Amino acid sequence: MISQELYQKLSKILIHYSLNVQAEDLVWLQGDVSGLPLLSCLYKQLIDCGAFVESNISANSWTEYLGRYGTDEQLLFSSPSDQLLSEKCNKMIRILSTTNTQMLHGLPSSRLALLNQRRKKVLSTMMERSASNTLDWVLSMMPCSAYAQEAQMGLEAFEELFYKACFLDAPDPIEKWKELSSQHEAMIKFLETKTELVIKSSEVELAINIENMKWKNSCGKRNFPDGEVFTGPNLKSSCGGINGYARFPFPTMFSGIVIEDISLKFEQGRVVFASAKTNQDLLLAMLDTDKGARYVGEIAIGTNNALKQVTKNILLDEKIGKTFHIALGAGYPETGNTNTSSLHWDLIGDLRQGRMFADDICFYNDGQFLFDGWPKL
Repeated sequence: MISQELYQKLSKILIHYSLNVQAEDLVWLQGDVSGLPLLSCLYKQLIDCGAFVESNISANSWTEYLGRYGTDEQLLFSSPSDQLLSEKCNKMIRILSTTNTQMLHGLPSSRLALLNQRRKKVLSTMMERSASNTLDWVLSMMPCSAYAQEAQMGLEAFEELFYKACFLDAPDPIEKWKELSSQHEAMIKFLETKTELVIKSSEVELAINIENMKWKNSCGKRNFPDGEVFTGPNLKSSCGGINGYARFPFPTMFSGIVIEDISLKFEQGRVVFASAKTNQDLLLAMLDTDKGARYVGEIAIGTNNALKQVTKNILLDEKIGKTFHIALGAGYPETGNTNTSSLHWDLIGDLRQGRMFADDICFYNDGQFLFDGWPKL
């Protein structure tokens, strides 16, 4: 089990490095009751540094009951208090944890889609405020048995994977994050002057218009653990932003349901073909969630070399070195991507054998970046 000392260490980094919480900041603390050991550490440290804390601690079992027995109107209900907090808080911490990743298994895809839609207004508000620098937020997790089981790992091994991915085993974790941040900046300096990103492998052929888009350095300020640089396709370009095809071989989870071996084809920025080895009906239902769900909101490159295996937990898997990912649905306004949707769903592509080009310059080949000063994978 992770020691209280490590929870204290993680809490300190989230509060002071990720968010730079100051006295009288209004902090919205969110999580499930299964995450109370970490949430309690966070709450106490937030109070000790003078913040005002609004906590929203729920139970995943309540979501299960709502999903199974609620009316359509109840599934779509968006909490006015959540909307108010999304407008008023200036810091937000969300901690992921659960006792059962499979609690929504067996629900019709249509009901899962309704549950997802209820987040749209709050998600949109938070993304807009984040882009305008009026809201800082961070998403992290408390390692738990349910996540370890999904990763086919023992709890102790999963906890070790997590704290190494957070650099908590380093003498000075914050210095390690600052080092990665500098490497990201070298990548961004190169990429931000380019107009087209091309990703190629035996399973991927994507051409992405990135002209005038902003690349963002993700180094522990928004997610923890972290490790990616990201932008969004230019959906206003004549090509629609993204064209081509990609297979995403790693299993992904949506509302606790595993979808394996997803393949997508894009034309003029839009998904025009989609298939999956398992739960294809859920994939198609999510693509039809709303108008923006078939468009891409984010394209990213993973850089965290401490993550060596797929866990089915997107907070970890999207950061794995030698991968890229796209997010279907909502984009981050600060990148210049204009897509809006209640969906934001990351799908991970394997680039252990593959190449990436920016304006015909190859900067990544078969598992390694080719320029000095970039992350070592």
